[in-house]
Amino acid sequence: MFNFDFTYDFIYLFLFGLMMIVGNNVSKGKNYWPSCFWIILFFTLIEGVRYSRGVDYLHYIDVYNYDLESKEVLFTTINRGLKSLGVTAEYAFMFYAFPFIWGAMTLMKPMKKYAKYMFPIFLMSIIFIHESFPRQAFSLSFVFFYMAKLNDIIETFPHRKIQIIQWAELATYALVAYSIHSVAIIGIFVTTLVMLFLKRPFPWVFTVPIILIGKFVIAKSFDFSYINGLLQFLGSTNEKFGGYVDNANRWFSEDAINSLYDRNILVEILESFGCCSFAYLGCKFFNRFCEYKDKIKENIHKNRVLMSLGTHYNLYVSLFNISIIGYIVFETFYNLEIVRRVAYSWTIFWFVPISLILYYRNCRIFNKFDRLLMLGFFFWAWEFIRFLFVWENVRMFIWDR
Repeated sequence: MFNFDFTYDFIYLFLFGLMMIVGNNVSKGKNYWPSCFWIILFFTLIEGVRYSRGVDYLHYIDVYNYDLESKEVLFTTINRGLKSLGVTAEYAFMFYAFPFIWGAMTLMKPMKKYAKYMFPIFLMSIIFIHESFPRQAFSLSFVFFYMAKLNDIIETFPHRKIQIIQWAELATYALVAYSIHSVAIIGIFVTTLVMLFLKRPFPWVFTVPIILIGKFVIAKSFDFSYINGLLQFLGSTNEKFGGYVDNANRWFSEDAINSLYDRNILVEILESFGCCSFAYLGCKFFNRFCEYKDKIKENIHKNRVLMSLGTHYNLYVSLFNISIIGYIVFETFYNLEIVRRVAYSWTIFWFVPISLILYYRNCRIFNKFDRLLMLGFFFWAWEFIRFLFVWENVRMFIWDR
């Protein structure tokens, strides 16, 4: 049901408006980091003072206080360091939020031309994972840094000799991400393969049917107990997965595919329309640029301009492909929390291709039918509206304790 809390909604609408204003200034050529300082500051403060929001929030209060994740060495070390400085568990979330938004801004810097769309849409894409899964989001911070550095290496090679320090920096980001949340290594592996070897967008003629089959056929009829053997193997090699194995009977029973994660059919249709529109339009957009060698004449606001994705084409395509992989896995295994959590962190990169599509929505690449499909993007706007106005538990901040 719809709810309204003046303080909560005002604060997040303010943050969304700040993203729009700063993004618009950056798109117009304003200095990037001085402009982004305000986003980093207010995102860190606002997300840092939330209280009891997200499915894992209270768990990580206990983790912080009692070192419950001691096998995640770096995460525990950071928490102990904060405690030695007198930081309470509630305020630790501020220290988790800072590298997250800093890493995201670092990743988006090569794409600053599109910031007027990208910054506010970024907030829509990440707010759920950041509030719901604190440690996974904290780990994702360094995946952002990893991706930014890997992209820099790819774009400058072979024109500039890659120094050992660059490889060391890349390895450090990967190690830090893994040491905070070991499952991050899966995302790093997938990201590396995509960025190094997939230079073209996934064809929509394959991805659209796969998404629909995964969502409406496999997710609803497949006996997922067949992958229990894989879990047993992972559990024998990793303590985190060992905990998942202990709950395997619960996750792979009929109760695992239940009303807790079932969605209204209208929501599923809307979501499917949005995902399929995204897969089709993104594929068409990037393929057309590739055909024209990244340069195409277009008409925007009745002015003839030259459009080019330039040296960052590989980054855009990679983020599109990563998000498509994420959606396929996410929809196919939606009812399995283990897999869904991992895949969700890949889906968030939809904010990049959608920002590009909206920026160039009036160019000759798109026809009237394509622009009609863009209405499917409303699904992601609806997810943010739900975050603001559709909730059950009272939305609290630290001062509401």
